[in-house]
Parts: sequence; C-alpha cells; structure tokens
Amino acid sequence: MNTEALKVVETVLFSLAGASLFSASQLWLYRHGYRNGKEVGEHLGFTKGLYTGKLRENNRLTREAKRDKITTWTNSTGSALSTR
Repeated sequence: MNTEALKVVETVLFSLAGASLFSASQLWLYRHGYRNGKEVGEHLGFTKGLYTGKLRENNRLTREAKRDKITTWTNSTGSALSTR
C-alpha cells in the first residue's frame, strides 16, 4: 500500500478511537449520575444524582474527619477518661 494511504487510514482509526473513548466516558458519567439519583429514590436526572452523590461524599468525609480528630485527641492525652 501507499504510505499516504496508510497515514490516512491511521488518522481515521485514531479519530474513531477518540470518538469512541469520548462517547464511552459520557455514557459512564451519565450512568454514574443516574445511579446516584436512583439510590436515593429520586429519578430527577443527571444533575440531581451528581449533587446527592457529592453530598453523601462530603458527609462521609466529615464523619471520618470527626472520628480521626477524636482518635488523635485520645491518643495524645493517653486516655479519654484521664483524671489528672
């Protein structure tokens, strides 16, 4: 085959691969948002699912931070029930 024809085929295949990757990522993102909305019992669409997912993540991180803070405090004082 001609080298020019191979370059054209290569460009077309890379373009097709890029378009496929973009489409797959968009479908994954939509599915992720819809699944988050479905878990809370609301089917209000993409943005509601992403919003509730972010709220859940923030609540989890806040609980973990509080638990770590309590653990750190009790470790630094020796005991939470110290009667110094």
